[in-house]
Amino acid sequence: MNDFRKKQKIENPQYFNSLKMFTSSVKKNRASAVANTYCFEINKNHYTIDTSCGKKRRNELKGFLKDKRKNTILCTHYHNDHIANNWLIAKKNTAIIYHKNAKSKINWLRTNSTGQILKMYSTMDKKSVLSRLGFFNKKTAAFLAQSPLISRFIIPPLLFIIAYIVSFKNTGFMFPKKRNITWLDPEKKVKIDLNSITIEGWIIDKDFYAFETPGHTDCHITFYNNEEKILFCGDALNFLNPNDIQFGSIEKTFSTIDLILNIAKDEDIKTLALGHYYPITGKENIIKYIEKIKEKHEYVYGLVKSQAKIGGCHLHPEKIYKEVINLDDPLIAKLRRINFPVSTLVFLDVFVYKLLAEIKKEITGY
Repeated sequence: MNDFRKKQKIENPQYFNSLKMFTSSVKKNRASAVANTYCFEINKNHYTIDTSCGKKRRNELKGFLKDKRKNTILCTHYHNDHIANNWLIAKKNTAIIYHKNAKSKINWLRTNSTGQILKMYSTMDKKSVLSRLGFFNKKTAAFLAQSPLISRFIIPPLLFIIAYIVSFKNTGFMFPKKRNITWLDPEKKVKIDLNSITIEGWIIDKDFYAFETPGHTDCHITFYNNEEKILFCGDALNFLNPNDIQFGSIEKTFSTIDLILNIAKDEDIKTLALGHYYPITGKENIIKYIEKIKEKHEYVYGLVKSQAKIGGCHLHPEKIYKEVINLDDPLIAKLRRINFPVSTLVFLDVFVYKLLAEIKKEITGY
């Protein structure tokens, strides 16, 4: 997939009326390897949503933004492929806006790579995690996982180094910029009256708002341009959500999908700007797209729960994951083809782990 993309010439920016999009995707129905970037103006104020990562995007944005005297960078969430270029394209007067929950994360910019792998290793089946990474065969993975000293003292720093190198290869240099950052505080949300619904959020500009949409991460934000009816939902509608074992939530993923669907229906949204796919245009197409995403999440959710009932909730998540991943099912077959480490958009094992943890919490209360 990556080789195919390198051979294609992608003309950026791409235009959707007044909206400019920078992408690495060469097909409208294929996910981009890194996040899309969106640029637009409201009341003569210029905004950039998700600066993405990598030298190519950085150079594209620097060229595009060189004549913009005032530019504000808006971050849908903390993942590196969405924010790595922030500090490399920001000027002295560039404001950067995050959810407050991202505050503890940007000092450790590669945590969604290094932290993700270490969390998976410490909480999930160690042998299986090592095997799925692709660096060890099953026999070697079993030996490393079963050796107390190696498993505890050697493997974690080794995984950290591997994850750091992979992250550096994919996203390049990252430097934390602490000046001119605004943290959107949940305790300071205000009531925003839309067409027929009222939602708590933050006012960014005239007719331009930000709403909490957790699930993919706990710091995820959706931005809404009310004047042009454009909804920027980042990775909130990714399938399969969540893929973040540290800060993702299945329960909140579903509530976020419902919120975005309600906004789309209520506000006659004209453009749904996605984090890794081409924007969806037209109210009917947008509603169908969101409903399909919800349907697919509910379907996989149901499959995992049914396997848990068959085997009993006491079963190790790895056993249920293996049952699910090997099901003779068209949707699961699609997920198998793009499941980690082939792609970092889908971690089916993480989804199973998070779901079983939430089921256990419902039953036991902790």
